[in-house]
Amino acid sequence: MLLLWVSPILAFMALSAARLVPALWAAALSLGLAACIVLFAGPVSTTAYDLARMLIGGAWIALPAVLVILAGLYFTEVLEAASPKPAPDSA
Repeated sequence: MLLLWVSPILAFMALSAARLVPALWAAALSLGLAACIVLFAGPVSTTAYDLARMLIGGAWIALPAVLVILAGLYFTEVLEAASPKPAPDSA
């Protein structure tokens, strides 16, 4: 039973390691697998409404981390664009 509960993580790791699909698709497939497990094999009966509330709650919790990562990537791009470029050698 434990293997069933961790199968979304294992699926994501396997898809990422094999590079069969992009990371975003691997995450979406893992999320779908986790949703199916919760709806059909969970120990407590869960409705689609409860699942939607859990997904929205998880997205709300993940939002600050995603924004920090995106801000760091943006800051890196801005610094890279503003850095002086070396002059080409004219020989």
